[in-house]
Amino acid sequence: MSSESKEARRERKSREKRIRGRKHKKLLLEQFGGECLICGYDRCPASFDFHHPVPEEKGFNIASEMGSMTYQALLEETEKCVLLCSNCHRELHYLESLKKDD
Repeated sequence: MSSESKEARRERKSREKRIRGRKHKKLLLEQFGGECLICGYDRCPASFDFHHPVPEEKGFNIASEMGSMTYQALLEETEKCVLLCSNCHRELHYLESLKKDD
């Protein structure tokens, strides 16, 4: 039996997932050119979202699966997306919601 406690193992797995997620996101941002399609923002990697222009094509939430899925699976899903900074992404969804409410 491992000398590592359940809590220590859980913390280690969480850290590994976070590190893997950051690595995957860095690679995906490079693949997408590293800037917001709308405003051109190109700084902090944490400020980017992958937006599905056609919601019906969305297979899963990329952000929540970044450290869990393989890079290849993430790449296939992001190919359905455009890269937006978080501000532009939220503005886009806000404007879409206003149109639905009219």
